[in-house]
Amino acid sequence: MKKLLILSVILVLTAMSVGAKDCFSSIDAKSTPDFISSLPMDVSSCESAFPFPFRNERVQVNVQMDSGSAEQFHAVIEKGKLTSVDKGLIGGATYDVSVPECEFSALLERMDAGVAGKLYVDGKLVVKPVGFLKKMKFGVAKSILKRAAKRSAKDISISC
Repeated sequence: MKKLLILSVILVLTAMSVGAKDCFSSIDAKSTPDFISSLPMDVSSCESAFPFPFRNERVQVNVQMDSGSAEQFHAVIEKGKLTSVDKGLIGGATYDVSVPECEFSALLERMDAGVAGKLYVDGKLVVKPVGFLKKMKFGVAKSILKRAAKRSAKDISISC
C-alpha cells in the first residue's frame, strides 16, 4: 500500500511530509468524510522526526466541504515528533491550514507529495502561521518550502 504522505496537508507543507512517511501507512480513507470519521488516529508507531521549522506545532486544518460546511481536525508535533491527530478545533494553534474537500480527497486517493506540492503552488492549500514569531519563522522558510513544493509538484488534474 502506497499510503505515505496524506497528512502533508495536516503537517503544513510537502517538505514536512518527508519526515512522516512511516506515520501514515495505515490510512485507508479515500474521501474526506471517511478520513474525518476515522479520527483520532493512532500515531504511537510514528518514529519520524520533522525538520525545522516544524518542531513544536499545533496545526489546525480546515477542510471546506462541497456542501458549504467545514470540517476541522488538528495535529500536534512535540519535539519534532507527531503526537496526535484528532477531530475538532485545537486551542493555541501555531498554523492554520485550509484546503477544499475535493483537493483533500485527491490527496487521500493519490497519497503523493507531488499532489500536495501542486496544491500549495496553485494556492489551493493555504498555510497561515499564527502569531508574530511564527510569521517571522515561516517567512524565512517559505521561499525554501515553495521551491521544494515546485520541484515535487506534479501536473495533475482534479475534477470536482
